[in-house]
Amino acid sequence: MTVAALEDVRVVYGCLRGALPGAAVPAVVVDAIPVGADGSVVAGVLPVPDLRGLRPYRSPGSARQELLCTVFAEVLARPRWGLDDDFLVMGGESIDAMLIASRVSAAVGVELSVNEIFDAPTVAELDRLLDTLTTDA
Repeated sequence: MTVAALEDVRVVYGCLRGALPGAAVPAVVVDAIPVGADGSVVAGVLPVPDLRGLRPYRSPGSARQELLCTVFAEVLARPRWGLDDDFLVMGGESIDAMLIASRVSAAVGVELSVNEIFDAPTVAELDRLLDTLTTDA
């Protein structure tokens, strides 16, 4: 890929990040999508996205944030989870959101919905939401 083409990719990527939710923006750029003889995508040939460094790691500052980081890391099989790691960007899906909502609800005693996980996809955002939900209750 030429330097000019790489710059074009960066510009397009920046536009996508500003216009689409995190999960809709590709984490890997490839020259061509690998397809099999039947025309279907051969996913095993695609490079594994390197999601490290998308955002600087910010460690939890409270016991509840620590709990939330642990739940997100366990559900999404990550070695660690920071306050700003985004559930959607890191590959979270609806079943993962159900598991997180269930575990967090049981641990903190506040009922969370799957939609609330999607609306507050980082631990920092979810922690703020939990503050609101506990003061409203």
